[in-house]
Amino acid sequence: MTDKQIQTLFAKLDKTNTGFINVEDYRLALKGYATNEAIRDQISQMDEDLDGQVSLEEFRVSMNKAMVPEPTFVFPESVSDIDWFEVFVHYDKDGSGKLSAQELRFMLQDMGRDLEREEVIQIFNDIDRDFDGVISYSEFIQRYGKPSTRGSIDITI
Repeated sequence: MTDKQIQTLFAKLDKTNTGFINVEDYRLALKGYATNEAIRDQISQMDEDLDGQVSLEEFRVSMNKAMVPEPTFVFPESVSDIDWFEVFVHYDKDGSGKLSAQELRFMLQDMGRDLEREEVIQIFNDIDRDFDGVISYSEFIQRYGKPSTRGSIDITI
């Protein structure tokens, strides 16, 4: 991530236009994606001088640490052990609360399914029940919320 991109992201997170990101800014930006406790933890991890807010420099340092490539999601051996909410959030890379076809493709690849483009589109269209071009969590959980009777993840068409 370039310095300009970090500055742009910081400006978007600084909802109160104070030049700092505080708990309220972060809460507004995450719009219900994290608990108050998680938000406080994230702010405290970035807040080097312990003043309760994150400066641009603190944010820059935190973002540079975070730019280490993210590991592939490791699916457990047993389908019953899969936390589907965790899977959904992991693959929702843009934080939109929806999965795009590309995000679904990455998930399927990490599940060991190297599918052709047309197969991914067909699976995507099967899950996207309201045909809005994205997969909501409720649509996702309808498809993947229960283990298949064969004891493996059923991603057939």
